[in-house]
Amino acid sequence: MKKSFFIFLICLTACIKEEKAPAGTIPQDSMAHIITDILISESKVASQNYPVDSSYFYYEVYKRRTYKKYNISTERFQKSMEYYMRNTKEYDKIMEVVIDSLGLKESRGRLD
Repeated sequence: MKKSFFIFLICLTACIKEEKAPAGTIPQDSMAHIITDILISESKVASQNYPVDSSYFYYEVYKRRTYKKYNISTERFQKSMEYYMRNTKEYDKIMEVVIDSLGLKESRGRLD
């Protein structure tokens, strides 16, 4: 019984270890800027009341511009998002910055 409990503790400890960010993961501060820009783009498209297919098209155009602005690929962004979604503490930190940035931009009347 003691042996199985010891093995259980080792397994539990292994599961708790934080995952290291894979090579090429976008840093948290850059990720916050990118997500902020993407959310602003979504807002711009949504405010235009385009038909669904047109909204999707314009959103994709804005998203590609954002990726180009930050010199990243779609794949790199997606892999980084997957990493941060698995590491919720880091994701929460990013989203705090995003929310603060959006709030500041909104208070200045400049969501651009």
